[in-house]
Amino acid sequence: MDSQEIRDAVEAAGAGWNLTDYGGSDAFRSMVGLSLGSETARLLEPASRAAHEFKAPHLPDRFDWRHHQGGDWTGPVRAQGSCMSCMSFAVTAAMEAAIRIRSGRSDTELRLSEADLFFGAMGRCDVACVEPPAILNRARDHGVCLSSDFPYEPRQLPHRQVPPKYKLAFWQALRSRPQRRAAIAEDGPIVACMQIFEDFLVYGGGVYRHVAGNELGLHAVCLVGYDDVDKYWIAKNSWSERHGEGGYFRIAYGECGIDDALSSYAITLGDELS
Repeated sequence: MDSQEIRDAVEAAGAGWNLTDYGGSDAFRSMVGLSLGSETARLLEPASRAAHEFKAPHLPDRFDWRHHQGGDWTGPVRAQGSCMSCMSFAVTAAMEAAIRIRSGRSDTELRLSEADLFFGAMGRCDVACVEPPAILNRARDHGVCLSSDFPYEPRQLPHRQVPPKYKLAFWQALRSRPQRRAAIAEDGPIVACMQIFEDFLVYGGGVYRHVAGNELGLHAVCLVGYDDVDKYWIAKNSWSERHGEGGYFRIAYGECGIDDALSSYAITLGDELS
């Protein structure tokens, strides 16, 4: 379906969310590229068991790290461009938020190198991104340098051997909605995976629900909040501020596999490296 056919189908379905006026929505098609294989599948069963046994604490009905204690702890929206590097952007977004939260300063200026994380994990720009555990393990075992030491470009780059600045202490696969909510409210933004359908390319605001178009692939984003009253997640995307709500989007619980079919990942920051 082309953009106009998708728009017509969304309007006919009465989706309840806004269509964008941005005319280049088809450009977002090249930004969908997450691969889920045997390593991810291996984590799902034990993560599911842990979720079944999880007893959720009392949590606020609404939570948003963009508006918490008078600050925005999430940092600027990035643009991955035509490179299929979404998982690297989602992980660095969660790490940057964790660094700000640990420092107690929401105004900390910081950008980690998505290029270091992506190309260091043997990613290629012209194929689907490596599995989530590969990116997370790279951030844990090696760490990530600053963007100023290895700037990101949406093309194939030779990896640079740059000393890392931050590492993960560990990460955990999350399988249930209560686990995800607790991780966000108690610790910080998390990494999530979802299906992308053609109608998401023309999403311009509101609570997204898939109504039209084919599946284009899988994508990774950073969940920064939730709303239990109106039943949606708040996600930071890596498609620039032109898409969605200034680069963010709200997605209904249970949509696009984000709750039941695909894992999310909580991170715990390690010590800052010299």
